[in-house]
Amino acid sequence: MRRATLVGLALALLLGGFIALLTPSSQTLAVGAEYPVVGRLLTKEAQAASSSRAVRRLLTQVAPSACRAQLLAGLLREDAAEFHLGFGFATPGFAVAPATAPPPAAPASLPRTAQPLLAATPGGYLLVRTEHPADLVATGRRRAWFGPEVAAIATQARAVSVAVGEGGFPRQVVVVFYFEYETGAAAVAALRAVTARKPGGEAAFTVPAGAEAAARKQAAVSLRYEVAALLVEQAAAGR
Repeated sequence: MRRATLVGLALALLLGGFIALLTPSSQTLAVGAEYPVVGRLLTKEAQAASSSRAVRRLLTQVAPSACRAQLLAGLLREDAAEFHLGFGFATPGFAVAPATAPPPAAPASLPRTAQPLLAATPGGYLLVRTEHPADLVATGRRRAWFGPEVAAIATQARAVSVAVGEGGFPRQVVVVFYFEYETGAAAVAALRAVTARKPGGEAAFTVPAGAEAAARKQAAVSLRYEVAALLVEQAAAGR
């Protein structure tokens, strides 16, 4: 009996360790936690996505104009396999560092909920996160792109993670927004609000099957956008 108990305990410990290995943990970044927007950029995957340069140029438009040129230069670096980035919506300043660089005294981190998002995005190469999602829709141009329904649920979210990739033929830029809420009920309410009628923004989105059950369980809403790469490149070029 005692031997069976010990064997059972050993199996439980092994199983627990195996599950722990499969469960993603939070990732410490090589940039400081003071930045409202943080993320990671995978160099090889970005090189494979022909529209990634245009996407990175558009990403800098969220930052203050005073640092956009230098931020873009940092985002276009290719001297490391992975880069970590941080910048703000209003205050000039940014950081782009190789993932292998020593982290600062107070490093930013990506929670474990954000880790599978990049892997699940076709051709995924960029992941950014902010706990100030209302700032993503703080300008009229961004609200017009998202539409009033998505802008409204963004202001109610506590955080949002965004994964970017490229796939399909003709080429599509794939962008997945993962809005996080305080409760499952709040997430379900946001999902119902945003899917009650056809979105009013310039870019349509899709939601996965079983979205409401997932929203209730994860306290989050996932929206997937697929935009023709040519349109993204034209937008980045100012056309």
